[in-house]
Amino acid sequence: MIRTYFVVEGPHDVEVIGRLLRRRDLRRIRQLEKLEPYWHPLVPKSYPPDGDLQKRVPVPVFFAGGGRSIAVQSAGGINKIGTYTQVALINLDTEPDAVGILLDADERGPIETWKQLSDKLTTVSLGTGPGDVAQGPPRAGAFVLPDNEANGTLENLLLECASKTYPGLLREAQMWVDGIDTETRPSLSVSR
Repeated sequence: MIRTYFVVEGPHDVEVIGRLLRRRDLRRIRQLEKLEPYWHPLVPKSYPPDGDLQKRVPVPVFFAGGGRSIAVQSAGGINKIGTYTQVALINLDTEPDAVGILLDADERGPIETWKQLSDKLTTVSLGTGPGDVAQGPPRAGAFVLPDNEANGTLENLLLECASKTYPGLLREAQMWVDGIDTETRPSLSVSR
């Protein structure tokens, strides 16, 4: 069995990874009894997390198929990726075969984003730069969206895909967004 642990910024990234894995015939594991015991240390044993009833339970999304077992963890932000990665590697009985990290370059740029993450990770090497894979063990690397070279985010990549697949729908959506009058729009404040 080949085991891979992915850590991503948020739930949209989890779903993109899930779509890519589905194309490789890996299926989402929904029931604990079908989950490979190797991953059980990553499944929270108590509720609510940190006593917060509103907090999302920090459980990875699991996939399996074709001799592969994969956990994809949403870290809830770029600043938590290093912590989630290190805690998982400490809690698992043995290291996974590979660790993959997916994060946005945002405005910092991919090299600076990769360097900040690489400096925080003391338990695993991420290779020599964005898109590189260290031979490990475990094999590990970080892909910095949108393409390991440009500033941007997952949304930039999705918009580029939409321009090819749904050009008319994208044009309509852009016109709708551009037509929003931010000056006269009512405030969305919430009273307590």
